[in-house]
Amino acid sequence: DDSRNVLYVSNINGRPSEKNGDGFISKVTLAGEIENLEWITGLNAPKGMGIWQNYLYVSDIDELVEIDIESGEILNKYQTEDAMFLNDVTVDDAGNVYVSDMSTQNSVIYKFFDGKLEVWLQSEQISSPNGLFFEDGRLIVGTNDGYLKEIDLADKSITTIAKTGFGIDGIQGIDGENFIVSDWEGRTAFISATGYVRVLMNT
Repeated sequence: DDSRNVLYVSNINGRPSEKNGDGFISKVTLAGEIENLEWITGLNAPKGMGIWQNYLYVSDIDELVEIDIESGEILNKYQTEDAMFLNDVTVDDAGNVYVSDMSTQNSVIYKFFDGKLEVWLQSEQISSPNGLFFEDGRLIVGTNDGYLKEIDLADKSITTIAKTGFGIDGIQGIDGENFIVSDWEGRTAFISATGYVRVLMNT
């Protein structure tokens, strides 16, 4: 959170699809110190997060949770009938929130705006979407079958940036062109705009 100089960390605290009410969000300083371990509680298996103005949006299995950052209170939980494994979250310049559902049964990207969570994209070219990152009018998507793809928000055209060979989880853009990605098996990799992939760390 650039405006507050704090990191928000989602803690699944159980199985990734278990509705146990034990999930929580922590606040961590940029120096790595825990400011508030259980800042937001009562979630199930929170994963991806995105910020718009004073709101933090968190995916929680089959719900998009809206949190007021200043008060630290959950304001709303938005559901859609078919959601099964909501994963990552990103927000565009207009405040539209995008949420991936990486389940093989659903495999869609949702869009949330004006209180509604609706299917935005379902395509054979995007298989089990996981990581999401918005940048310059495009949505960068990492898939479970190891592709990093770009979706133009204006016409929803899809372009492949790279095939990594591993299921992409988190995505962060750097310098407006290149990307850092993490994967489920513990790797962190650099991906260039031209599709070059270099593993930076393998844990």
